[in-house]
Parts: sequence; structure tokens; C-alpha cells
Amino acid sequence: MSNRSIRVETIIAADLETVWRLTQDPELHARWDARFSRIVPTEQGADGLWRFRYERRMLVHTIRGTGLSLGSREGAGGTRTSALRFTTSGAACSTTCSCGASSPG
Repeated sequence: MSNRSIRVETIIAADLETVWRLTQDPELHARWDARFSRIVPTEQGADGLWRFRYERRMLVHTIRGTGLSLGSREGAGGTRTSALRFTTSGAACSTTCSCGASSPG
């Protein structure tokens, strides 16, 4: 399997705190992220990382899998990053959500 990635950026008309809250709450996250119809935290491991189950419902099929919230960090200038790793039957994906404040220019 090749190591290809897709990077998507968008401008959201909201303040950083609102965007961060919507990405960090599993119920709210599933409302705006098309990869998930439902996210259910299952346990916090000894390593402090959260595990979760997820579903992506489609018209005739539902994809189910598990995932791991790899944590978050704050960077210089107030940027914030959180990362998820999730799997389903025979496939593994990872994703990073970066939130940064910048003024329109």
C-alpha cells in the first residue's frame, strides 16, 4: 500500500473555541464530519488515550469500526491539533484535525 495522503483545508466562520469544542465532543463531531454517523467513546486506556466505536450509515450499508483518539496539543500562536486513528474490516486510516486561528486577509 502506498503512503499517500489527502489534505483538505477550509475556512470556517467561527471562533477557534467553538471549532475546537465541536471537534472534541464525540456527539457534536459526528454531526459535521461526514466520515462518521455516530461516535461512542468506550474506554480510556492506561495510556490516557480514548478508544471509541464508530458507525458510518449509508443508504444500503453501515460501516462499523473502532478507533483511538491519539491526543491533542497546542502549538505556537494558539494553533491546536488533535488526531484520530480508526479501523474497519481490513482497512486502517488515520486523520489529524488542526485548528488554527487566523484573520482573513
